[in-house]
This record gives sequence, structure tokens and C-alpha cells, in this order.
Amino acid sequence: NRVQQLNNQNDGFSYSINYWMSAYIISKKNKQTKKAYAYEIHVSKNWNKEEVVYEEVFDSYSMDLNTFRAQLNVRLAEFNENEDGYTYYISSGARNYYQATDAAKLKGCESVTISVTCSDGVTLGQGSTQYKCRKCGSSLNAHTKECAMQTSVTENDLDLSELDALLNEANSQAANIEAQIGALENENAVLLKKISTASIEDAANYRQQYNANKTRIDRLKGELAEWKKKQSDYAQAKSDA
Repeated sequence: NRVQQLNNQNDGFSYSINYWMSAYIISKKNKQTKKAYAYEIHVSKNWNKEEVVYEEVFDSYSMDLNTFRAQLNVRLAEFNENEDGYTYYISSGARNYYQATDAAKLKGCESVTISVTCSDGVTLGQGSTQYKCRKCGSSLNAHTKECAMQTSVTENDLDLSELDALLNEANSQAANIEAQIGALENENAVLLKKISTASIEDAANYRQQYNANKTRIDRLKGELAEWKKKQSDYAQAKSDA
């Protein structure tokens, strides 16, 4: 329970527990009087050192997100295929917004089209507005302000189907990975019991399988963290919409 509490802190470290049981025979005057056992318990604290091996910038104004992702996935596959003992994954930093136009480009325009699009390419809504009509004069007045506030975008026009699909995928992937982790952890619990009573040769084989499972669990936890982040991002995007 204590190890689980430490892992739930999400402090960037991974905590694990290993234990071995040893049996003892207590003798007196060459006669067995009692049997006893003891556990050797190790709690390990691990962390992964991360290094950025490739960096690219995505510009939503001039680039296609699906093409960009496909290019990154190809490069990611090359890294993972050619490096033994290392696991590479894709992560992203915070979004940096910038202004795609200026007052000079808008000069003389009477209406504009508004498109609300997420960074992952999902379009939440579209509409149009105008800040000047033929009845507007050269100076601001109540009518001009009314024109500026009129828009065809309404809450009911928002199409969240693509965002819902992404969120459902993230939920499914996270649940699948959690199930794999649970199965491997249960298998390791059984292996530890076998190790405590097995012969030296069998214990070595069990230990090898245990370590292989532990490596896979650590990798899956990294993948799970990525899908958990996507879950949070998609849920936040729906809330903001």
C-alpha cells in the first residue's frame, strides 16, 4: 500500500518493491526445536533520464497536422528500430499562439470569416461576422457597435464529434494499457512467490522473467502517461468549447 501511495504522487519517480523469503531451522544440541522465516524487502526508487534527440516545430497556419504526425511517426520508428535498450516517444511543448494578420491587411474589409479549430485539426465551429455595413458611417456609433457584435456562430453549431472520437480513443487506449499493466503485475506477484521456494536454477529463470515483465511495465507506464495527458487535453478542449 505504501508503494502504491508513492506511485500515486506522480512525482516523476517510479517505486517498486521486491522481497525474498528465507527459512531457518533453529536447533539445540543437534535437535531441531523451531522453524522460522524472514523476509528481505527492497523498495526501489527509479527515474528515467530524458534527452531530446530530434525537435521540429508545427505551424498550424501553414502546415497539415496529419502529414506532420506521419513524418514524426516515421522518424520515431527509425529511432526505436536502431537503438537497443532505449525507448523513444513523441511529446510536445506548450502551444505558442501568434497573430496571422494585421490591421493593414484588414483595411477596407467589411466582413470576416471565423473558424474555431483545435491544434489537433478538429474544427469546433465556423461562422462569419461583420464590423461595418453599408449603413455604417465614418465614425463609431450604436449601429456600428451592433454590426461588430453580430455573428452567425452559435453554441448549437459546434460539432464535437471529432473531439468525442479522439477522447473515446484515448479512453480505450488507456484502459487497455492499464489492463496489461495489471496482468503483468499479477504475474510478477506469482513469480516472486515461486522465487522464494524454488531451486537456485529455477529461481534464476523466474527472476529473468520477472525483470522482463518489470521492463515492459515501465514502458507501458510511459505510454499510459501519454494517453492520460491526451485524455486531459481532449476533455479540457470539450469543456472550453
